[in-house]
Amino acid sequence: MMRVLSRSALIAIGVVTIMAARSDAHWEPPTETFPWADPGAVRWVINYSSMDEAQVQFLLDAGFNLIQGGAFAGDAMQIAREGGAHRMMYICSRTIYHEQLFPEHPELREAAILTPEGEYKVIYNNPARYAGCFNQPAWLEYIKGRMDALQEMGVDCIFFDNPMTWACYCPTCREKFRAYSLEQTGTAYELGEAGTPGELERWFTLDTAREFFEQVHAYAHDREEPLFIVANNLSYWLIDQGLVDGVFTEAFAHPPFGKDIAACKIGLAASHGRPTGFLSYIPGPPRQARGVERYHAPGATNMWVALPLPEEYALGCATGIALGGNYMPNMSLNGDRNVLAMTKPEEDRAILDACEGYAGFARQWEALLADQRAGSKVGVLFDLTYGPRTGQILGLDRGNINDLLWLLQSAGVPSDVVVNSDLSRGGLDDFGALLIDGQATLTPQEMTGLREFVERGGTLVLSASLDIRERLEPIEARRKVAEFLPGVSDALYLNVSALDLKMDGYEADSGRIKAMTEGTASLEFAAEPGLWQIGFSYLDESDGRSSYELLVNGTAVGSWTADADDDEWHDFISEPLELTAGDTIAVHGTAGGGEYARVQSLTLRSRTSEAGYEEVTLGEGRVLQMAGSLEALSADECAVALDALRAATPVSGAWPETVLVNVLRQPERGIFSAHIVNHDFVYDDAYAIQEIRPTPEITLQVNDPALTVAWLVAPGAEPSELPVVDGAVTVPPVEIYAAVLLAPGAATLEALTAQ
Repeated sequence: MMRVLSRSALIAIGVVTIMAARSDAHWEPPTETFPWADPGAVRWVINYSSMDEAQVQFLLDAGFNLIQGGAFAGDAMQIAREGGAHRMMYICSRTIYHEQLFPEHPELREAAILTPEGEYKVIYNNPARYAGCFNQPAWLEYIKGRMDALQEMGVDCIFFDNPMTWACYCPTCREKFRAYSLEQTGTAYELGEAGTPGELERWFTLDTAREFFEQVHAYAHDREEPLFIVANNLSYWLIDQGLVDGVFTEAFAHPPFGKDIAACKIGLAASHGRPTGFLSYIPGPPRQARGVERYHAPGATNMWVALPLPEEYALGCATGIALGGNYMPNMSLNGDRNVLAMTKPEEDRAILDACEGYAGFARQWEALLADQRAGSKVGVLFDLTYGPRTGQILGLDRGNINDLLWLLQSAGVPSDVVVNSDLSRGGLDDFGALLIDGQATLTPQEMTGLREFVERGGTLVLSASLDIRERLEPIEARRKVAEFLPGVSDALYLNVSALDLKMDGYEADSGRIKAMTEGTASLEFAAEPGLWQIGFSYLDESDGRSSYELLVNGTAVGSWTADADDDEWHDFISEPLELTAGDTIAVHGTAGGGEYARVQSLTLRSRTSEAGYEEVTLGEGRVLQMAGSLEALSADECAVALDALRAATPVSGAWPETVLVNVLRQPERGIFSAHIVNHDFVYDDAYAIQEIRPTPEITLQVNDPALTVAWLVAPGAEPSELPVVDGAVTVPPVEIYAAVLLAPGAATLEALTAQ
């Protein structure tokens, strides 16, 4: 029977649980340069309007100690400095407003990104905006000058916006690419020419950005008073290279409309525990219901603007604390007003009270929140190379991993994100089992680390297709999984990027492919003969209905229509089919009603194994190899994987899908904290809050027998003890946020209140 799955495809991700207790490599302590930059000690707020002295003083009194602003008027900057707060302002790492800057800085005429046709690249559909080329010395010098100017104003932190990894075809980039490709492959390829490996071009663009930000980072630090820098949605692969001191992310829709926990978790993992600020906006429908339409100059277009409600700010603050990151209360950006100006006194006062309440709670419990680490012992591998390999200009491919994190949440399994480098640098020492799901590209060194993790007692749940090769090696150089994990098959599950299919009528489209009228994308089957299920991940937009046929050797064996109209990725899964080597598998897509036929990947799931998985013992650990990603498994097969993960976490349980439970730990004190966040908000048609339904009582299973004492803490409430009975803690209903602190003894928790 044919099946169409409604969950987004799980690409480039994996889940990890590991059994050791040391955490130095996964989340590292603050650096000597910025000892204050512990995520649990940073309280970050953003206001892109100009702030006067009184407004800054309010933020200081509320407990914020990192103030990101559009401008500081009068003595506001000095007041912030004297109040112990760090001051952050903005530099666009790309934008050239050429009508102003070309006359002022004529050298920038030769420092802008060029298209393949040799024209200036227009960004954000705004003809007034060109983009600086990271390979041009003049652009780097201009950026350095902006950094110096901001520090002279009193800034000690800089936010770099728009660090997109756009390709450039200027003479300098063309020359550099010839040398780069010759060094890496032995052939001097030409940028943008037929026959040039697309993946090589994309890595050149990433390495160009890496070299640029290495110089920016060094310039920021090489001064008497070093500058702390972050970059907005910088590719996570670049963050992992240590190019920034913190992470700034514009997350998906503000909670509760969007439950984006991946933005913070990936940022913390890729930066290895640096302050990770996430800024969220309410989505379109609430903005239209609550706000106003205004001209948006950066994009040269009109847009609806509005701010969250006070309870939504509280939910954002709660989410930041729960994840171990830094939700940034937004006072004005993309809003209809500046909250600090109190133009809507009753509502603005309530917003400020909500933010002050959570900032005060974070300040009160800083002894707990500082020096925290990921605590679930269940990790989720986010493949940092997926975005660069598929040509994404930002590190935003996190919707799939967000789905996976919430899938685990729905099974009562808290989890954390790890990244490729954790596999080879001791970053798995905090965990106890590992699931890699969907697809991942790993190096031989990372695979060696993975084997060591299993052999010393870890559980690897492998529900993914692995592509094993060095970063710049071609796909033909990939290695066998069994070379690193003896006994593990290459052929239970295969995931092939649509970009690697043979295309006729299809064309590449930012990590996927599209047919604007109709087209065919095909693959020659080369795995073991037998029963297989074929899957295609396709985009179902809301502006038409594309249609598809699945063909094997030219014969249609399945068809479907993209008729959900929800702007989501879906999976078509065939019935089991007999396949032999040399068979041609193809999808024929036809656009309809303005909707292109977009495909992201092809999957092959072996149905030869009756159990749906195979188990291999390696050293003291084991590998559970699943015949498909978690979403493709049967309920019984998925339960096997989830049970393996659940066994590794210190805290598990059952809770509604509207509830987030995240586990952190403070290794020095031996404290685990289970943070509970409730998203059960009820709205009317105008997006006014009708009700916040508290959680039911939640029973947490405490799987570590050493944790015998529990406290419940929440903003505005005194700590209360909860009994631990037979390894379980019952938590009373939570309206928005509470945390359960678990420790070996009462004295450990009492010491927190004495500081």
